[in-house]
Amino acid sequence: MKGPVDSDIFTLAEKINDDIHSNSDDINLKSNLPHDILSAFNQINKITRNIRQFSDNSKVLMEKDDQWAHLKIIKKIGHGGIGEVYCAHDPILDSVVAVKFLNRKSQLYISQEQFLQEARNMVNVRHPHVLAIHGATVDKGIAGFWGDYLDGQLLQDCLDKNPFEWELQLTYAIQLCQAVKAIHNNHLVHGDIKALNVMIQPDRGVILLDFGSSRKDRSKAYNNHIHQASPISMAPEQFVDMKSTQFTDIYALGLLFWHLNTSLHPLINTEYN
Repeated sequence: MKGPVDSDIFTLAEKINDDIHSNSDDINLKSNLPHDILSAFNQINKITRNIRQFSDNSKVLMEKDDQWAHLKIIKKIGHGGIGEVYCAHDPILDSVVAVKFLNRKSQLYISQEQFLQEARNMVNVRHPHVLAIHGATVDKGIAGFWGDYLDGQLLQDCLDKNPFEWELQLTYAIQLCQAVKAIHNNHLVHGDIKALNVMIQPDRGVILLDFGSSRKDRSKAYNNHIHQASPISMAPEQFVDMKSTQFTDIYALGLLFWHLNTSLHPLINTEYN
């Protein structure tokens, strides 16, 4: 396939993954892909929408002032493929924290033990540019863990608005390298390094988030592991055997550096000659 077709495929896959496309007709109108590929994407989009519609009633959906463990819920601040993220108050430390819950839909294919492993992986990495985890538990049948509450902006949102000056690009690139090095020094693989998983905090610089695809690095395939990495951050070999190692983290970091430098992702927005 030609370059532009590859780019369109990556674009559609990522939009469906991030729930941007809600109408299958929209795919046909905005893409020049061959009919058979469009048909396949429309089927995938339809199934994905049905799953999300089914899951609407199975999310945690905490309410303001709800109590979970010793935390008091303040508000919902985000959600991802497997979890719901809330701002909460920790009365013991008298501090505001972010708490991530495993939603009930995801329990169909991810156990609470697997979910809490994300917290166990993250708690071993203590670095100013990696999100810090303070605790984890299961309460009221719901698994969750909590850590630093960040009120900055996602790197993806910043890149969508204005490019950074090159001095700031270099600063953020160095900080990301330091964060990934700290993860790898703990014999871990992050597994999903991308702009949507990086927060820019005014007083700290970049913070690497979301260890949902993290695992111990043994430089071998993890076929028995639920793979949650986004297609846009995966190295070519991961599409063949789902192998995830520190080397694939470095590949994803390179893609992120390109994105940081140009405000365009090399697999989506690049113009081919």
